[in-house]
Amino acid sequence: MIKIKRFFGPAGQQEVVKSILKAFGVPSHSASVYEENHDTGYPGLAVTSTIVELNLNKELLNTVGSVLKNLGYSER
Repeated sequence: MIKIKRFFGPAGQQEVVKSILKAFGVPSHSASVYEENHDTGYPGLAVTSTIVELNLNKELLNTVGSVLKNLGYSER
């Protein structure tokens, strides 16, 4: 069964996440890695995060999710 999860974490880690996904054999069509700029509403204060969206089977999702959590990512 395919599950969908979304993680967010520190900015500037797109290449690190992509290499981790590649090491675990995650197909490129099952994962999306991008940066998102969130405007906080305060002048000059915006927060940039790396977003990882995964569409994987439960076992692989749990494995990759635990690695991302160890890197400081949290599930959204």
